[in-house]
Parts: sequence; C-alpha cells; structure tokens
Amino acid sequence: TEICDPEIGGQMIMCPLCDQVRDYWRLNSTCLASKFSHLFDNESTVFFAIFMGIW
Repeated sequence: TEICDPEIGGQMIMCPLCDQVRDYWRLNSTCLASKFSHLFDNESTVFFAIFMGIW
C-alpha cells in the first residue's frame, strides 16, 4: 500500500497524536499495523457478512 511505500508514506510527516509534548512521526511507521488491519477490514468482509447472513 501507499503507507508502506518509502517514497510516499516515508515522506509524509504526521502531527503528534495528542496534545502533550510528542514528536512528529512518519506515516510509514504504521506499516505493520495497516497490514494487520487490512486482514480484517477489507472488501471481502462485506461478502462474508452477506454470506453468513444468508446461511
């Protein structure tokens, strides 16, 4: 995905996640989390839910 691409996600600097004193971070530091998230939250989840609803 674009998040894991060093040319795209590695160039995007994100603001701190909270109002406390935190450092800025690069978007590609969340690459592993985005891959795990995609396992459960993707297009096939909708089809699976419909199939289970019918079954």
